[in-house]
Order: sequence, then C-alpha cells, then structure tokens
Amino acid sequence: MSFEFLARFEYDWLEHNRDELARSIESLPSYVGKNSDTEFWLKDPSSKHPWESDVRLILRKSSVRVEVSAWSDAYYRDLKQLIDKLSASAQVKFVNDAEEPIHF
Repeated sequence: MSFEFLARFEYDWLEHNRDELARSIESLPSYVGKNSDTEFWLKDPSSKHPWESDVRLILRKSSVRVEVSAWSDAYYRDLKQLIDKLSASAQVKFVNDAEEPIHF
C-alpha cells in the first residue's frame, strides 16, 4: 500500500529553486535515478521488491508530489533529511490529497 502527499510551496519558491532541489534529491544516499527532469527515484539498497523505487518525487510547478511505496531508509532517513532541509529554507506545507496537514 502506498502513501502519497504533497509538499506545497509558498509563492514561487519552487520555480526559483528547482535546480537546487534537484541537486539536493540527487545527493541523497538512496537516489537511484530519474524518469524525467521532474521525476526522481529513491530506493534503499536493502529493498527486495521489484519496483524501481521506494519513494518517487514528482516536481510540479509549485509543489512536489511524494509517493512512498516501501517503508525503507529511503523514506525514514533520506526523505526525512530532505523534508527537514526544505522546512528550514522555504515556506512549505505538507498535505494529503484531501488537503489535510501532515506532520512529521
């Protein structure tokens, strides 16, 4: 079962910081590749499932869609590290599909 949420950025932060965010994602230990310039994959080396990723990050105009398909260090360690970094440098809200806040 997957878990999905959005990181919604205030104003035009993502538009001006997209390249920096991409570099931050690509520097995570579980980064394994990308499907396009807007879709990044994280997968822990110990994951045994056949999917390409444990976590997919899809960059949109003013948000990032996060899809978690496996509960590994890609989620618990690396995504948390990225969330902490984003929270410190941008006004960002984390919400589910019903726009309800998610707290980490």
